[in-house]
Amino acid sequence: FDRQDVEQTSLTALLEHAVNEDATLRHGLRLFDSGADVFFTNAGTVAPADPRRYRRTAYDEYDRVRGFAADTSWQQKWRSGAAEHTLIAGLDYTRYRSESDWYSRPIASLDLYEPVYGAAVGPGQPLAFSSRSQRWQAGLYVQDQVKIGERWVLLAGLRHDWSDYRSRPFFTPEPWSAERTDAFTGRAGVVYLAPGGWAPFAGYSQSFQPQGGTNARGERFDPTEGEQFEVGVRWQPPGQQDLLLSAAVHDLRRSNVLTPDPDNPKFSVQTGEARSRGAEFEVRGRGALPPGVALGQLPARGLGAARLDAGHGPALHGRYGGRARQPVPHPGLRPRRCHAALAGRAVARGAQRAQSVRQGISDLQRRLLPPREPAHRDRVRRLPLVGRYRRGGCSGERRNAT
Repeated sequence: FDRQDVEQTSLTALLEHAVNEDATLRHGLRLFDSGADVFFTNAGTVAPADPRRYRRTAYDEYDRVRGFAADTSWQQKWRSGAAEHTLIAGLDYTRYRSESDWYSRPIASLDLYEPVYGAAVGPGQPLAFSSRSQRWQAGLYVQDQVKIGERWVLLAGLRHDWSDYRSRPFFTPEPWSAERTDAFTGRAGVVYLAPGGWAPFAGYSQSFQPQGGTNARGERFDPTEGEQFEVGVRWQPPGQQDLLLSAAVHDLRRSNVLTPDPDNPKFSVQTGEARSRGAEFEVRGRGALPPGVALGQLPARGLGAARLDAGHGPALHGRYGGRARQPVPHPGLRPRRCHAALAGRAVARGAQRAQSVRQGISDLQRRLLPPREPAHRDRVRRLPLVGRYRRGGCSGERRNAT
């Protein structure tokens, strides 16, 4: 009975026009249509009359999402005295519709000591938390990268997001409920290009992510907000254009994080704050690496700890269910680590346009589908896909989008 069938279709267009040697216009558009049919069983409780037997329930889940994401930006370069500016300004817009209908099916209990698998399931019964939803989100952003002389590179960016989320039950003709949110976020970074290929850097970024859905009491979730501090150093050995080593420490804090409700596992609650601190080390490139090791095959390795500093009662305090190192989720303005780039460039111009268009359908599904779900939905929604992004005026990559 347990299986997952996924079908995805997407169409992407990336356009770029060089107006002159200092000005460039870019536009990206992605259309997407995706569906996932998931069938699984969920263990319930021990039967009171027979502790050997575990009562179970089978579930059918049908998810569909379709929409588009667009991003238009203008890049302008100019010089002012000893400072070289690279300004990027633009607008991105995402709109989608999704449906998620759930059914429960009876299934025979399981003898824990003498299990017999392959039991038949009964007819499906619609579940009340099935829903339809619509969302649009728009963002205006601007970023200026300034190189002063041959040593200093500064970067500052500002973004304003507007979000509209609407939902209604799937099986009943109730009116749409609507929630609108907006927020300003910013980021800043500095790099010093020292002699010998060394480049110490520091960065700060904020994030904002609207959350759809409600908790067990029917209360809507507040947007998840975060901030990240990071300092470190990168080293490119002289004469080794294809080798880059880096080390960094970070402090990442997010508020209103969704976690399973300890009193009602079929719903989520929002914790006070989730904090992640640690160190990360990375080697990128060929250079003096062993033969056969290609560029990008040595992922970052890190040490760190994550915890809930303030949560939903004592059951969650001091715990955190995610990985210790998690970038702040943000549609478009993501945490950036500023550093010297491979070919001697101070800070990559990556900026905003690497977001929704380049990340692909997997990231769109992960952050756009409404998070009002039973705890077991987390287990089945993790599609075997990979998302990548570049961190603004700096460079990085997320290797796991699940």
